[in-house]
Amino acid sequence: MRCAEYRPCLEGCLCLVPVSSFSDYADTKPKKTPVWFSLNDVRPLFAFAGIWNGRWLMR
Repeated sequence: MRCAEYRPCLEGCLCLVPVSSFSDYADTKPKKTPVWFSLNDVRPLFAFAGIWNGRWLMR
């Protein structure tokens, strides 16, 4: 991380989020429709950078 002000806050909290695809919404009228993205048809795993906070738990 280049910015020294944020480095202490993020130290030890960076993680990778594994995914095989993700979606975003296309701005189609009259309502938005989901569009799915993946690396190819086989859908291999890839990762996004994330920030881990131990207080966020799935329930």
